[in-house]
Amino acid sequence: MTYLLAGGGTGGHLAPGIAVAEELSLLDRESRCVFVGAGRAIEQRMLGGTPFDCVPLSAQPLSSLRRRPIEFLRGNMVAVRAASRLVRELRPKAVIGLGGYASVPIVLAAAMRGVPVWLLEQNAIPGRANRWLSHWFPICVSFASSVGWLPVKAQVHVTGNPLRRSLLDVFRDTPTLPSSRSKTLLVMGGSQGSNSVNRDVLAIVAALKSQLADWRIVHQAGESQCEAVRASYQQLRLMADVQPFFNNVTELYAASRLIICRAGATTLTEIALAGLPAVLIPYPHAADQHQVENARVFVDRGAAYCVIERDAETTQQELLTLLSRLHRDDEGLDQMSNGMRSLARPAAAADVARLVMATDRL
Repeated sequence: MTYLLAGGGTGGHLAPGIAVAEELSLLDRESRCVFVGAGRAIEQRMLGGTPFDCVPLSAQPLSSLRRRPIEFLRGNMVAVRAASRLVRELRPKAVIGLGGYASVPIVLAAAMRGVPVWLLEQNAIPGRANRWLSHWFPICVSFASSVGWLPVKAQVHVTGNPLRRSLLDVFRDTPTLPSSRSKTLLVMGGSQGSNSVNRDVLAIVAALKSQLADWRIVHQAGESQCEAVRASYQQLRLMADVQPFFNNVTELYAASRLIICRAGATTLTEIALAGLPAVLIPYPHAADQHQVENARVFVDRGAAYCVIERDAETTQQELLTLLSRLHRDDEGLDQMSNGMRSLARPAAAADVARLVMATDRL
């Protein structure tokens, strides 16, 4: 029994797909899961340690339709034909679209051959590919608020964002409330780091140097700025572990008292399970400003504060006001932690896998 998981190109699309593939493999140990991606290096990196195969399939992104319409149509016709051959060869029980333009050819090829299709959406504002495809195929969403962005007749299941079982095991042992954890401030600017987050956080910790003297700061700075950020903390004589990237990020979530981070769906899913209070700085160039909408869900539940990135002075002043209060407000952090946990959906991957396995060929 073969399942095709179509999409990728970004960690945000791949991570939930891997979680669902693991659950499908547990529910049916004779099944096979094959990823069909955009051929990017991140796909090989993330899937390299899994038992799942990955097949590249080139497709033209929707953003190229206006700029290069002929190339867009020709490229995607070729992709759909290649996808159709793959579907005919593998004869999958179902196809799971993970979002993004790379998912479209396989989803369309599957539909033409009567193969059931499911869509996964991670963000509060669904991506353009999923908004279009959900006219015809059922979709599993992470946020209840996503329903308003989808077609009126869309078949929507609010499952939460799937996480791998290995991550769930880490969060299962997380101390219940932040006040029982060590004084650790975690700073995450996204997988590649963020120059603006680095700049703004360094400015506020400098202003609060004496108040943060007994805090440990763990800062993911990205490759390009890591050395400069590390040197800045050394000059401030603050305890800081600065790295370009952390492989043990889930353990850091579980051990920290407060996080300053972007508002990507996977990050939010993980910190919700960890019950980690957050100050969110949504990535300002995300498609359709979906990180702002992601953050709003958590702010409304009292789990986080949101700072919209504007000019450096305004952003830093807002961060300074928040951090100067939050770092010493154990009761407030514990209340935020409870709000975080109320948004957690640890059964998301299993729920999606069961829905997919229950479908029959059309």
